[in-house]
Amino acid sequence: AYLVVARIYISIADYKTAEEYLKKCGEAFPDDYRIAQFSIGLYARQNQKKKALDAAYKLFDKGHAKPAVSRMIMEQYTDAGKTDYLLDFFKQAVKKYSNDSIACENLYFHYSDLLLTMGKKSEAAEMATKAREFFEKNDHLTPEIDEILQSVISEKN
Repeated sequence: AYLVVARIYISIADYKTAEEYLKKCGEAFPDDYRIAQFSIGLYARQNQKKKALDAAYKLFDKGHAKPAVSRMIMEQYTDAGKTDYLLDFFKQAVKKYSNDSIACENLYFHYSDLLLTMGKKSEAAEMATKAREFFEKNDHLTPEIDEILQSVISEKN
């Protein structure tokens, strides 16, 4: 119930109350990933970039191998109108997790998607190429993923 109430307060821009409910939820359910998820949007909407970034890392740490986690992070920043913060998240995260090849395949894949959506085709192709390298290294490159990455790479032309 705390999360539902927090989301309602976020939607009506009562951020102080939303934060109180997220904290209450954290006390009652400290392992619930949704606390970090909704904290990203809460802090991004208030232009608290560092807190939003910390929440994004906290969420990513809980499921760095799961593409849904990257999507959740992207949705929170996008819904808050902060794609510039999202770009910073990806730029920093690929460095922070550079020694984790599973995290890198996830990050580069979604980073390329974001860049393509923003019309940055050349940069998107570069990130898709890096994603492909990690998918191959991890033996996770399926025909479907390869097709998606190839379509991004071919967009740069």
